[in-house]
Amino acid sequence: MATYDDDGSENEEGADGGSADESNDDGVKEFEDSQVTIDRRRGVLILSAIEVDVSTRPLLMVGLAERAAESVVIRSRPSIERGMVVEQEGRGKCLQTEGVNFEELWKMSPVKVDHTRITSNDIWAIRCAYGVEAARLPIVNEIRGVFGVYGISVDARHLTLIADYMTFDGDYKPMNRRGMIDGSSAFLKTSFETTATFMTDAAVRCEKESLMSPSANIVLGNPGDGTL
Repeated sequence: MATYDDDGSENEEGADGGSADESNDDGVKEFEDSQVTIDRRRGVLILSAIEVDVSTRPLLMVGLAERAAESVVIRSRPSIERGMVVEQEGRGKCLQTEGVNFEELWKMSPVKVDHTRITSNDIWAIRCAYGVEAARLPIVNEIRGVFGVYGISVDARHLTLIADYMTFDGDYKPMNRRGMIDGSSAFLKTSFETTATFMTDAAVRCEKESLMSPSANIVLGNPGDGTL
């Protein structure tokens, strides 16, 4: 802290209000009533040793340092909450992020990030960044991963059929009742979910049932001929 005398001359004080000694030839300034020493040449503050009574409650600095580190942002990217390096079997070390921003990953050096192996479980983000064909394979991988957790093996042909259905029109169609709204078979839609809603809508629109789908024939009790 700096104060001024009556004649306007500056008078430096220590951190606790004490007056400061003049700097020595090495540029080190020591304060009379403080445990702080300033080394101007090195640009550091030197704290004297502090004596603490053995009966004093211990202060764990590790927890304080960890909380302080968590609140400090070293580097940030839009739409990415955080990133971590994980070890994946067969792939080595991978950079895993919470959030998706392909544009920022493309800006990173290929030495740090292999741009040919970037993937995500956000199918829509992949479709927007790489196109619908690139979004097809992650659908298969994500479905296989869900069943794989329970030890269930599903033929790849079934999974690719689902992925083709969800992406064949160039967009990303959900595999639920919302994705079946444009379906041609009313009985097929009613056999899936919200039966009353689909039946009411079909009656209001005077839709016709061609009985070309297996689900529609099952609803009416028509057995198959074994050709499917």
